[in-house]
Amino acid sequence: MCRNVAHLPSRCGCLEIPLFGRERLQQIDELPIRLAEQMSAQNWVATTELGITCHNSNLTTFSLSGLGAVAIVSRWDLLTTLRMSHFLRCHRVIVKRGRIPQSSRIDFPCMPDHVLNLWKKALDAVPDDIWNDLGITVLILADNALSSLSSRIGELQHLRTLDLGHNQLAELPVELGNLTKIKDFLYLHDNRLDSLPRSLERLQELRYLNISHNRFSAFPEPICHMSRFVELRATDNQFSDLPSSITRLSRLRELHLRNNRLRTLPSEIAEVSELRLLDLRGNPIETLPESILEMPRLEKSDLRWVNTLKVLPWLDRLEDRGCLIYR
Repeated sequence: MCRNVAHLPSRCGCLEIPLFGRERLQQIDELPIRLAEQMSAQNWVATTELGITCHNSNLTTFSLSGLGAVAIVSRWDLLTTLRMSHFLRCHRVIVKRGRIPQSSRIDFPCMPDHVLNLWKKALDAVPDDIWNDLGITVLILADNALSSLSSRIGELQHLRTLDLGHNQLAELPVELGNLTKIKDFLYLHDNRLDSLPRSLERLQELRYLNISHNRFSAFPEPICHMSRFVELRATDNQFSDLPSSITRLSRLRELHLRNNRLRTLPSEIAEVSELRLLDLRGNPIETLPESILEMPRLEKSDLRWVNTLKVLPWLDRLEDRGCLIYR
């Protein structure tokens, strides 16, 4: 394995390799055509931290592997493929000027989580540089003073978790629907939202969503298209009914609807057959459909602080079956 840039192929110019730690900044002059077409940094430098700045406008493929690296690429004119694999430590790509062409393919195989935590930083806007950090998988922007979100959020194609809770957001950009790989958590609670963009229907892998403590007067229809939900928290809003299309949430296990204005549930709720927990606390519920008896896996139903519910004899049968009812 080469241990400094002197072992790189000769005449590899316009490539700056700043080495941190014991090494010094070194510079090469010219990049040969064959490397301009497909350059690999694998095994060039044995160091745990490596920054690479490439100014070659003919570069079409940039491959980094086996390095703990921050790749800082300032020209992406003809770049069509970026490969990053088996990194040891950092996983960041920073575009200094311009943007990566939309037609480019960026591969981040086998990457561990790259977490950017900006929790409680008194931000009223997200710094622009964040949108260039394309390797982010977990982005935490909670507990700030954000009133808007850049459309560039849709460029963070590798996000699996996004936390926008406890801000002042009144709307979300439609580009949020481009984050089709987001699957672990989407936190939108404690904002000023009264609707969700239709584009969120494309978040087909998402398993957890929290929209609690917002201003929804109607249950957001896009939610009913996110069919892989396991847990939905929609407490402390203002909607008075659920759409029958909630039956599309066939994998839902926990449904938290505390402190809304619900007076009943649709009879179709029984088709959400994987549901284990149904939280209806603090709603002005008057009646519930007997079809709830047909929910085979329902284990807990929370009806505390519901003072308007009529007597429902079948609730005893639900308890006899093993469902724990709080009331």
